[in-house]
Formats: sequence, C-alpha cells, structure tokens
Amino acid sequence: MSHTLSREIAMKRLYAETVGGVDTMEDAIEQSEREMLSEEDALFSDRLYEGVHAHRTEIDEEISAHAKDWSIERIAKVDLSILRIAVYELLYEKSIPVGATVNEAVELGKEFGGEKSAGFINGVLGMVRQWQKLFYGPRYSMTCLRSGAACRGKCGEVPCPTYTPDFIK
Repeated sequence: MSHTLSREIAMKRLYAETVGGVDTMEDAIEQSEREMLSEEDALFSDRLYEGVHAHRTEIDEEISAHAKDWSIERIAKVDLSILRIAVYELLYEKSIPVGATVNEAVELGKEFGGEKSAGFINGVLGMVRQWQKLFYGPRYSMTCLRSGAACRGKCGEVPCPTYTPDFIK
C-alpha cells in the first residue's frame, strides 16, 4: 500500500485550512481522489492531519531550527504544509522509513510547490534528519546536559548550544 495519496490529501487539508479555513476532507479533496482512497489510506491521512495539529508547536520549532534564515511566516504555505507533515512523520511515526517520508515530501514539493520548493524541502528535512542522527541515534532519545530533560537539544535556546555542531551554526 502506498501512502502517497494520503499525504497529498493531508497536505491539501492543512494548506486549505491555512489559507481559507477549510478543515474537512470533503472540502479539501476532489471526488476522484475520494474514490481512489482506501479506508486504510483515509485513516492514515486523518492520522497525519490530526498529528500535525496535536504537535504543531514542536513541529514548527523543528522547522524553524533547521530552515536557516527562514521564519515560519516567510515559508510558502504549500511548502510549510508539506514540511509539517514530513516533520511529524520523522518525529512521531517511527514505523515509516525515513527515506520514504523525505522522498514523498520532495515529490509533493515538485508537484504542488514553486520552482525551488523541492530543494528547500529536501534541505530542511535533510538537516532535521542529520540532527537526529548526530544526537538522537536511529530514532532519537537524548537527555539534555543543561536541563536534564529530554529536550531533544532544545533547552530554551534553538538550537541548543550544548549540542550544536559547527556545520549548523
């Protein structure tokens, strides 16, 4: 089973909500897409959409920390919707292969974003993943030396100076 259409629909729902207040699947997708979506894919799409809502603060912090010189407000809304889904998957959907998440996000960027969207999305997700590999292992569990908590490197400063490698600064 492919989750490609599920991700696309979740992205469209997030985007529509961001620009126009639409938040139901029926409002965000076309009839042809609804017909192609299996029950399992519909549930996955809902899980992505709801997961982004439940963890939006953490997801946006992660994006902000790795989208160098770009604030959340400056990122194109389509790109931001794609990034939010992909970062949610990287952080919370541990059964999904990282490569699949990144590749699907880049493809969505090519199809729905601007000329440079795919490269931007790939770059941000690459930095998120590189950070995770360096400091959190295969699926990141780390205690901050400064706060003593599992702050994932964010002990009040983004990025945490305790764990920031030179290439990120």
